[in-house]
Amino acid sequence: MHNELKNKVEKVIGDILEVNILEDQGCTSVVRQMITVQGIYVLKSSFEQKYREWLKDEALVLEKLNTNTQIPTPRFYGYIEEIDSSHIIMSFENGMTLTTALKKARNPDEKRTLIKSFGKFVCGLHETNPVGLGD
Repeated sequence: MHNELKNKVEKVIGDILEVNILEDQGCTSVVRQMITVQGIYVLKSSFEQKYREWLKDEALVLEKLNTNTQIPTPRFYGYIEEIDSSHIIMSFENGMTLTTALKKARNPDEKRTLIKSFGKFVCGLHETNPVGLGD
């Protein structure tokens, strides 16, 4: 992370004490854990134009969901757009990623159950129309 980005992030979350690249990474972004005196945050960064557009959409949705208590989502703290990259700052949520759960699954049936459960959860999100998202 370059100094200019670090300074922009610190204006939102305070002085960064430690930065860790999270073990499970997707193919669209680089995800970092940012530890400050105030708490633990995530900085999700995208660099390719298509993924930067997706990240901007994600930021808009997360920002609107900040006040929704029915859908468990990270808290949105900010969005930074640079010439060659885009970034979301959000809360760090403890838990296990689907990737990690699949790696730890003991057999194909357990993997199938995990995938079905995740699919049902995502389906529920898609069927939810939180107030204000249509604005």
